[in-house]
Amino acid sequence: MIGAAHPQRAVLEARCAARPRTTLHVQAANMAELIAAADVGIGAAGVATWERCALGLPALAFAVAANQQALWRDAAREGLLLGPAIDACDPSALAQQLRALVDNPALRAHLARRGLETVDALGAARVARVLLQPEVVVRAATEADARDLFEWRNAPEVRRFSRNDAPIAWDDHRRWLAATLADSRSACCWWEAPLGRWWASCATTWPGAKPKCRSISLPARPAAGWGGRVDVAER
Repeated sequence: MIGAAHPQRAVLEARCAARPRTTLHVQAANMAELIAAADVGIGAAGVATWERCALGLPALAFAVAANQQALWRDAAREGLLLGPAIDACDPSALAQQLRALVDNPALRAHLARRGLETVDALGAARVARVLLQPEVVVRAATEADARDLFEWRNAPEVRRFSRNDAPIAWDDHRRWLAATLADSRSACCWWEAPLGRWWASCATTWPGAKPKCRSISLPARPAAGWGGRVDVAER
């Protein structure tokens, strides 16, 4: 697989055309599909390293540029690729290492497993969250929120981590919420991201002078990593 501007494109096209069972993919639009369908990869230890890891492709990789040396060395140490210290332009040495990888299913399985464990392919979403810097809006809870809060408190995934995992009766919940809202020592708020992606509740009590906060995401709208921003807004 090469890009459309590869300097040796014509040479590679000619060689692949003359070689049986060989296909050259130029500027492929289905990289993920091609990587997922492969059994073994051979390539440079650049950005493609993370693509191979995310799709569980065991690979024989080499640093073909100075800025790839650290990644190649560290990835090999962590078991994310096979990175022998050989001349990648030496056909016999390359063939020997490739045969060793092909003939070792346990090694291939290990490399694939380590890649999948290490790279989840969600990095772009994390970067976007940091760049977008969405604002967290806080508002005071009211009795109109009783139903939403009731459904949250009774969700199995919430009750499983509660001190009392028994289902909560509606009347008991209404009495609890009314008492909480009326308690001058306690404040109950709802937190919302403008994109409408999630909700969280925060109950704050003041034993003496020191506030004590907790915030929890509603199971129906997973927090997707926004807990830290809630914590900042909370403080």
